[in-house]
Formats: sequence, structure tokens, C-alpha cells
Amino acid sequence: MNFETGEIIDIIPSRHKDIYEPYFYAIPIKERHNVRCIISDMYDPYLNLDTYFSNAQFVVDSFHVIQWINHRITQY
Repeated sequence: MNFETGEIIDIIPSRHKDIYEPYFYAIPIKERHNVRCIISDMYDPYLNLDTYFSNAQFVVDSFHVIQWINHRITQY
């Protein structure tokens, strides 16, 4: 998503590595280096997206942070 215009750029059909890895590698390296921020849930494979976007900061969305905290409190 372009956060300046709100335009959806693309949606990939699956969150599985065998789908997203070729997709990300198909993006030219110059364009991947321009990605500044990746916002995601805490799905484990997404925590390593710096493999494809080495200049990006990874940010966990606030909904999933609160959900994780609530889950930990409930477990306690």
C-alpha cells in the first residue's frame, strides 16, 4: 500500500514462503532497497523479511502487539 495516497499496490495470494519468496525476489533490487518500512503481524516468517528488504525497518502492528500482551497476561 502506498501510505501517502492510500492506493493498494498489490496483494499476494498466500502468506507461505513458497509463494512470497519468488514474488519478493521478482521485485527489482533497486526498488526493494527503497522500501523504508514493513508493517506486519507477528507471523514468524515475516520477521525475517529483511532478507528481501535490507533497508527497511520492521514494525509489528499495534493490534497484534496488544493481542500478544493480553495473551501473555491471560497465561500468567
